[in-house]
Amino acid sequence: MPPASDAPETAASSTPSAAGAQRWQRSGASLTRFQLSRPDRRRTDELGAADIQQLEAIAQAQTHRFRFPQPLEHEFQQYTRLSARTARISVALLTCLVFATAPIWTPLAFMAPPETFRLITIISLGLMAPLFAALTAAIAQRPDAPFVEWLMILAFIIEIVTIESIRYLSGRAGFEIEPSLAVAVPVSVLALARLPLSRCLILVGAYVVCTSAATRLWPDSIAHRSPTAWLMEVILIGMVFLSVVWTRLSLRRQWAANVLLEILAYRDALTGLPNRRAFEEHYETLSLALERDPERTMLFALVDLDHFKALNDHYGHDYGDGALAESGLALSGLARRAFDMAARIGGEEFVLLLYDCAPEAAAPRAEAIVAAIGGLGIEHKGSPLGIMSCSVGAVVVRAGEPLSDAYRRADECLYQAKRRGRNGYRVLT
Repeated sequence: MPPASDAPETAASSTPSAAGAQRWQRSGASLTRFQLSRPDRRRTDELGAADIQQLEAIAQAQTHRFRFPQPLEHEFQQYTRLSARTARISVALLTCLVFATAPIWTPLAFMAPPETFRLITIISLGLMAPLFAALTAAIAQRPDAPFVEWLMILAFIIEIVTIESIRYLSGRAGFEIEPSLAVAVPVSVLALARLPLSRCLILVGAYVVCTSAATRLWPDSIAHRSPTAWLMEVILIGMVFLSVVWTRLSLRRQWAANVLLEILAYRDALTGLPNRRAFEEHYETLSLALERDPERTMLFALVDLDHFKALNDHYGHDYGDGALAESGLALSGLARRAFDMAARIGGEEFVLLLYDCAPEAAAPRAEAIVAAIGGLGIEHKGSPLGIMSCSVGAVVVRAGEPLSDAYRRADECLYQAKRRGRNGYRVLT
């Protein structure tokens, strides 16, 4: 075992303050900032109290603002794109098959004259079928890419223009095609493609522009829509769009609830710090990092608040909760780097993981922990100091050391620090 190194115990010197344990209420926004760092998790960004409150409001439908805080909004969009992959492929592939088989079904469905049949065949096989085959491949290969949604919008706008052009050109030749064929495009896309609302509005706007422009471009065609047809299209598209809106809002509520459950599974509700589960998984993550770079070490520090039961008994549990919350805030300020973590693992016990901490820096870090808790100045008449203090057991962890071994060594150091009078630390390098 590496040799132990002792450093002199430091006594916290601060003016006692009965209000110290209540300052956590004014600092609540920063208490709930933490980082979920499981290697298999996509959500690794810090969330603040305001972010979590916004998620709660969305999940409970208590707000008119359903947009998530960044970067959760980006993650939600990624989630919806991936979950809609099969539906989007189905829509694009079905459209491709419709145009690819147009020479077969067009004579049976429309009884179109030869010139109309040739026009439909040329456009279907020469433009539309290859276009939607390429779109299907793009969705299959890059389902999470934002540009794929724009390709979908462009492809379906081209389809609307094509159908309207065929309708009006056929109308000029004396053959009428029902306008319901064109309205089927935006309706099917809105209902099945699960596009964001902004993309849906763009598609609907493009449909209105295309149909209106066709009316002006071929004023003498018999393909003009009747007022009844216009009314039917407005009602149909409006109903489908409202359905998309409510479905999208429901999806956001469900996703927000799932995120909250995921966060609560890894967060201590009182302090806002990561809990034991998050700490254990983070330790495994850092252990893998140490194995990739064996020259680095990390500091594992167990922190126990001194005489905490006496504090609870004398001041009450509300005061004790405030002391725990403010202690969590102080410790989180010592874990400022990306791989560092301060966590509450039970009762009045906390843990601090400092990645890439050299052995010679271990004692100063442990001393800083003791000073940070003592510097809060939380009144504690049951303590010899008159304020709340802590004891720290810290060990330097190297590559390959399992959590159970590191915890046992740190716990032994903590026990020695308490035996020596508390309000101090013991470091093993």
